[in-house]
Amino acid sequence: MGRAKTNILVGQFGKTKEDCLEALKYRDTEQAYIILARSRIFVERYREAIEHAEKGLKRIPDSKGLISIRKQAKDLEAQELKRIDEVSTMQVLAKDKKISVYRNMRAKKIKIGKKVHYLPEIVEVAISEDFSNILHFPVLILYDEFMATDFVQDWPENSTLREQLEPVFVERPPWDNEGKYRMDNIEVYFEADSTVPLDHKDKAKDKSTKKYI
Repeated sequence: MGRAKTNILVGQFGKTKEDCLEALKYRDTEQAYIILARSRIFVERYREAIEHAEKGLKRIPDSKGLISIRKQAKDLEAQELKRIDEVSTMQVLAKDKKISVYRNMRAKKIKIGKKVHYLPEIVEVAISEDFSNILHFPVLILYDEFMATDFVQDWPENSTLREQLEPVFVERPPWDNEGKYRMDNIEVYFEADSTVPLDHKDKAKDKSTKKYI
């Protein structure tokens, strides 16, 4: 168990899990179950943490440590499900798919915040993932100068700005009377820190002082 303790301290949570499972093949110990469950909490696998804690409690029913860590995992799982329900761009997805997409984003360090822009209900707005685990986002493009917008319903995470904007500007937009907006001269900005993250852990430590980047 010494190696498992070291691995969890240095953030090697996958190796921690392997070490604990290997140790449990030889002896059921309270410590092994606690470290195993804790390693799952660190990677936000709360359901897995609960299951490992409950396995341990079947062996050691009076373990205060396992009871405590099971409660912690259940509380964190409830908070996660609440955040998922607040993500408007995942409302059309089935529950299991919502959780899958949400955890995909968390694994890729994508921060999720409250709604900023409102679109007509006739527009299908949904984040999804394909069979290759690639996320697909709806993206709203704003042209402040003309008070106009474009909406890209399916923007894969591995697609560049150029790839997505070239079809938009293949012809002159109806609002661009002077033909100023072309692929060879446009500049694209995104707004920094424009919304409050749903998970307090995602709040920027050093908030950007720039409105646009």
